[in-house]
Amino acid sequence: MRCSRLPSTLEVQRTAGLLAVLCALFWPSQARAQTDYLIDNTDWNGLSTFAEGVREADCAISAPARIDLAALAEHREAILLLIYPREQLPVESLVRFVRAGGRMLIADDFGSSAELLARFGIHRRPGVVIADNHYRDQPALPIAHPGPVSHPITRAVFRVVTNHPTAFESTLPSLLTFGPERGQLLVAGEFGRGRFAALADPSVLINRMQRFGGNRRLARQLLAFLLGDDRPQHVTVTVAVGDTQFAGVFTPQAQSTSGRIARDFNRFINRINDFALTSAGMRALAIFAGTLLLAGLVLLLPWARRDIDGRWGSAVHALLPTRRGDPTRRAGAILREEFEDRLSTVLLTPGPVSAIHPRWIVERVRAKAGSDAADNCRRILSGLRNIPYTRGEVGIDAAPRLSKRRLVMLYRRCARLLADLGDPSMLSETITKSPQ
Repeated sequence: MRCSRLPSTLEVQRTAGLLAVLCALFWPSQARAQTDYLIDNTDWNGLSTFAEGVREADCAISAPARIDLAALAEHREAILLLIYPREQLPVESLVRFVRAGGRMLIADDFGSSAELLARFGIHRRPGVVIADNHYRDQPALPIAHPGPVSHPITRAVFRVVTNHPTAFESTLPSLLTFGPERGQLLVAGEFGRGRFAALADPSVLINRMQRFGGNRRLARQLLAFLLGDDRPQHVTVTVAVGDTQFAGVFTPQAQSTSGRIARDFNRFINRINDFALTSAGMRALAIFAGTLLLAGLVLLLPWARRDIDGRWGSAVHALLPTRRGDPTRRAGAILREEFEDRLSTVLLTPGPVSAIHPRWIVERVRAKAGSDAADNCRRILSGLRNIPYTRGEVGIDAAPRLSKRRLVMLYRRCARLLADLGDPSMLSETITKSPQ
């Protein structure tokens, strides 16, 4: 019987050497692809440092292999992080998620988020990023610096080191930029009732890059921005990495018109209450309680009086502290934010109203509600232009004085425009009545 020849010792050694070379060439890249951006990966390419910061902020964090979009509708202000997605994204559901009050970070350079970014008015710049500065003169490590607009995300962040990034182009303010006309690294804004941020280099968040102080501070303040000042008690940060699968469709929970009006009005009053508990909080509460007591006595006395329904300006004066600053300035700042939020939702703007040219907004209103509404919109935007935001760089008390009469007029104009656009949910019927 003929026997097969056994391999020689030399042949065995050659085969083993070849296998070792193949493993060295292919196995590391596969392992790295499986561990990039994982929240429990403590190696250089993981997100364990970032995840630890999330837990220190008293939030839970998870990175499921499959995310049910329908379940997100039960959490009005859930936080979703998209880190270098490689699968096709459910763009419409994700946009509805943010518009309904969700918070989302899109950290992607060359992944599959281009269509989603475009819905927020953000586009990737083609080609290699050429920055004004590089870390240790390495072309692959361009440095981004804060843009001209002050923002809580970039407070005390002087530079961010990136690793083979891309760059964004958008009409949104440049929070981090590689230099004049060299593209944006970070933009952020509010969309509908939610907020979003877009980072053109997800590797800024990995463990190795978190060794840089600016990168580490940026990650913490990005999370704080997404949480917001009115954060819920229990927050879970959901991370979608790489080939995470999405299932279901996000549909905002249905709500009656009266319920929506009550919810929006309560949110509006809660925004005012943010100022009632500042440094003069206790004194303001005493003034507030005294005002309520005096108003109660006046109402109980059988004196002839005018109907006070709709005296929104007076209500604001009763709710806001009067020791320092002008209450109408603060109320005007809140009015601007609430109106721009509702207008953005109705017009489906590609970004915050404040970042879009007023002419575009007016023409969009004209197409939707006619010339009278467009003229009203032009007057509103002009009237709100000099009113700062509640948390803006310019102090509210330093803004030009706003009379109570003009404040009430602006409020009524905003209510009329929203009604013409088919969405009067910002204001209740009682509040929009004209003063007698």
